[in-house]
Amino acid sequence: MNYIKQFFKDFIDLPNLHFFRKYFLLPVTLLFAWITIGNIIEMNYRVTDLNEITGKVEYNEVVTTRTINKPFYKGREQELHLKLHNSPEHFRLTDNFFIGEVAGKLTVGDSVTVYYRNWLQTLLGFGRQSDIYQVEYHGKTLFELSSRQRNAEGLALIGALATILFFPMYLHQRRNK
Repeated sequence: MNYIKQFFKDFIDLPNLHFFRKYFLLPVTLLFAWITIGNIIEMNYRVTDLNEITGKVEYNEVVTTRTINKPFYKGREQELHLKLHNSPEHFRLTDNFFIGEVAGKLTVGDSVTVYYRNWLQTLLGFGRQSDIYQVEYHGKTLFELSSRQRNAEGLALIGALATILFFPMYLHQRRNK
């Protein structure tokens, strides 16, 4: 209870930067470290590390998930939603990948193999378990795992740089308490 009282007292009394250092620097540092570790793990996935399901396409559609209408930027975020007959899961592929290439080549009734993460991999790497990591159709790969790995490399780099920036600040703050 005293911690909560102290938190609100500090919220009112401390300058913003001091308050951030005292209460949020460690959680932010740990969050960036978690992002880094999760993406390093994702960079090293092999197709054999992923769950695999083969089935006939029940539906395959590109869905707008968010419309952005700001003064200097207008756009929309889209996802490919893919449902197989033999799975209760609705698989998705976000628009930071080339969803049109996958969506345009699949039709209802096509037999495809979808690779996705298990629950532990999802916990370590964020996202959803239903995120598509690879799609194969007629022996050809329509969406490759390497696309996800390239994305993970960038996120791991950003996370590592942020961790390297925030951790020394946290150590400095702890020493000068």
